[in-house]
Amino acid sequence: MITWHHRQVEARAIRFDGPVRRLIDWTKASIIAVAGWVVTAEMPMRALPWIAAVFVIAALVFALIGMLARRAISRLTLTGAIGQRIAVYGAGGSADMLRATIAAQCGPEAIIDSIYDERTKARDTDTPGTAIETNFNPLIKNIKSRNTDSVVLNLPWTPSDRILQIKERLEAVNVNVCLSVAFAPNSLNFSPESSANLARGLHIYRRPVTGLEALAKLMLDKVLSIIALVLLLPVFVLTALAIWIESPGPVLFRQKRLGFNNEPFEMYKFRSMHQASEDRNAGKLVTKGDARVTRVGKIIRRTSIDELPQLINVLKGDMSLVGPRPHAYGAKAANKLYEEVVRRYPARHRARPGITGLAQVRGFRGNTIAEQDIENRVMSDIEYIDNWSLGLDIYIIAKTGVTFLFQKGAY
Repeated sequence: MITWHHRQVEARAIRFDGPVRRLIDWTKASIIAVAGWVVTAEMPMRALPWIAAVFVIAALVFALIGMLARRAISRLTLTGAIGQRIAVYGAGGSADMLRATIAAQCGPEAIIDSIYDERTKARDTDTPGTAIETNFNPLIKNIKSRNTDSVVLNLPWTPSDRILQIKERLEAVNVNVCLSVAFAPNSLNFSPESSANLARGLHIYRRPVTGLEALAKLMLDKVLSIIALVLLLPVFVLTALAIWIESPGPVLFRQKRLGFNNEPFEMYKFRSMHQASEDRNAGKLVTKGDARVTRVGKIIRRTSIDELPQLINVLKGDMSLVGPRPHAYGAKAANKLYEEVVRRYPARHRARPGITGLAQVRGFRGNTIAEQDIENRVMSDIEYIDNWSLGLDIYIIAKTGVTFLFQKGAY
């Protein structure tokens, strides 16, 4: 049985293989180079004490910076601000093999933060304050609140049914999922060292957007949405005025939709139906000549102008410019809910929903009359998530205007 240490990575255990280590190495090399130049050059003897004093002061300053950096990184790691917070699912197997796996996959700053196993009785571990959680819901809650970065499946490789079941449950949220080699078949004869190297390829799936890439995508969303709101202000004003003149009711239509990490949010659209005919759950498809749609509504739906208020959702952080389109709760294909048609449907919620997406520029837009209609969309959404890049976002944004304008299938 595994013995665990709460907050495994402490200040003394952190290795600096990144920028701090490179800075220290660069400083050492610089000191040696300058010292060599001083020795070989024809320097006046009276200058040597001053040079020695500069080196001593520099050494003390860098020692102080190094100490403060270690303390800061240690504190930030233990609070979860940096590093990786790891949740382990499965409480059996070899502790050494599991730790080697986690170190290889997640780096030395990884913290085993929590342990889950629905098939074992709740019990305390060797460290006070740490217990094995037998309920799966707290794990999902921690992931949604961004307190968990990765989940390591510490489970037997065969039979694979249990792994597949847990994988599907975790696929609906934005988290790295890794398979531990602690339960690798004995016939493979892994040593801890070789398993650590092998573990780098045992990610079942990773977060699609992290680090600087996530910051770049966020900046692209904010900057372009602000520019679009300013440039499209006349369109907003004229559309709102036309809706207000034609039929009574609010100009904006608000609807609950499922977004990032399967969390609900309120999405904005220009109202395109008579207020008395509004369908909050999209239980009935809008068809050609639908009497529920106003005259102004037909135009703004046809040209996708009704979607423009979602730029506000982007500024709020509920949505992105590019991502899987958020669907209404009651949306159906062939009289079946979307999640009943496509088994991997929840996986599209691993990314923030978008105003446009890969499915939309491919023409998979409009009514989902047949099951194939929603299958095409979901497969495109998952392809986008699995292959995300900033260049792909820019391509989709550039193609959206041409694709959406007077596109068939929108009523």
